[in-house]
Amino acid sequence: MIKLIAADVDGTLICKKDVITPRTVSAIKEAYAQGIRFVLCSGRNYYELKDIIHNHGLRCLAICANGGLIYDEDGKEIDSRPLDKGNLKKIIAIFSRYPVFRIFHGKDRVYSPESYDRVVEICEDYKKMCRKEEEKETADRILSGYLDGTVFDTPIDAIEKLDIIKTELMFLPNETFAAIWQEMEKLDVALTSAGLGNNMEMTDKTVNKGMALGAFCEKNDISHDEVAVFGDAMNDMPMFEAFENSFAVANAVDEIKNKAKFITSSNTEDGVGLGIEKILNEINKETKNA
Repeated sequence: MIKLIAADVDGTLICKKDVITPRTVSAIKEAYAQGIRFVLCSGRNYYELKDIIHNHGLRCLAICANGGLIYDEDGKEIDSRPLDKGNLKKIIAIFSRYPVFRIFHGKDRVYSPESYDRVVEICEDYKKMCRKEEEKETADRILSGYLDGTVFDTPIDAIEKLDIIKTELMFLPNETFAAIWQEMEKLDVALTSAGLGNNMEMTDKTVNKGMALGAFCEKNDISHDEVAVFGDAMNDMPMFEAFENSFAVANAVDEIKNKAKFITSSNTEDGVGLGIEKILNEINKETKNA
């Protein structure tokens, strides 16, 4: 019987900018009322998720920065795994060789050595390469979020002194993505991509969504077959590899769909909500037959 449900946020849970469909919100609350804990598993930091949680009246845990930070239902930090300082310096050295939008996620803020105007310029150059209007709209939405919450013009030497949970590159040209990825694979870090805005994300080698969720379950006596996970992108793959009861939304990348046990509707069509309803129906059947 399912005791915990974990869902990625962007591309999975939310249907547009930080909005969850009413049917999905209702399903999450019904699951919670039946004793099933709900977890947001995101590449975002907690301060970026608080409004989503509050605005929809949810009570949930949050695994943030791809597993680098974990918060309980009351917003209390229960685990933190920043990047090793040596690896952070190596990442910064690689970043410096490319004209890219460099992003450094601390616990409470996001920092970038780029200027506001330079980031806008990088985004506009990226949009010129986008073939679909949807990709351009996604880039604008991502840019808007970063422009609102990033401390720009932060000196690199100041960033090196901070506890950085996750580093990220955004709006990468394909050839630049491939070149940097090849260099990053040589480092002792966890490397992934959320698939949005052609981004790349680096965390401590002990950090990914699957490991973080698994560690939490172990501490709380929840077995892997009592967990259901939802996702859409490659940074969700560790969850899909660790937990069999996996749901891919219809808009997920092919690798996630192929790994998933179930395919549900897209994030704009109540995908997570419909999946949770399926879980609750199965639980009710088991209860009646018991």
